[in-house]
Amino acid sequence: GSFCAPNLQSSNKHEVLATLLTHQPKPANDASNEHLKDQTPNTKEMIARFLFGIFFALLVPVSVSEDAPKTTEQLTAKIVPAVDEPLNKLPQLKSFLKGGEAETYEGVTVDYVKGRAAVMTIFEGSEIVEVIHLHPIKDKEALHTLFKEKGLVKKAPEEVERILSERQTGADEEKRQAAENRINYAKEVEERRKNKAARQDEELAAKEKRTKLQNDESEL
Repeated sequence: GSFCAPNLQSSNKHEVLATLLTHQPKPANDASNEHLKDQTPNTKEMIARFLFGIFFALLVPVSVSEDAPKTTEQLTAKIVPAVDEPLNKLPQLKSFLKGGEAETYEGVTVDYVKGRAAVMTIFEGSEIVEVIHLHPIKDKEALHTLFKEKGLVKKAPEEVERILSERQTGADEEKRQAAENRINYAKEVEERRKNKAARQDEELAAKEKRTKLQNDESEL
């Protein structure tokens, strides 16, 4: 009898098998019944179709899995201090790290240590992909370009704005606290100077008093 191959792109082998086993021409009318009886598949044809169906049902999932795109884990990065060069000599890099711009990328964390340069380690899952020394990069634009070229993804605009705003607030508070600390330190220094001068005056007065008593005793 005539046979039409089913659509082999289906990934469900049960559908393929069912299509193969149940595919038979439909009778057009009663007058053609005698002709169709001669086309009814015998037992051998049914077995052949069954085996043919099993073969393609097993083959199709394999071809689908081979064509399926491979998924990769999102890249992450960790920036840690190194002793190569102090960040104070690299103001753009220092601002990029401390100001939060590095952490506006997904999966990027920064361990900031004052006075230290930085090394960025890029991970795919738990595997290290690359280690990059950041201190040779002199400006922020080049740092952003590097992050994008390495496949790091920028966070949503509202999240970026939140991070930068929080870091700016923190930086302003740090400056205010530093100024207050300098004022307090200056007060402490002045207070210690006054106390030292007062002690010296007291010691001098005591010494003069002892000298006077000694002189009085000598006269007697």
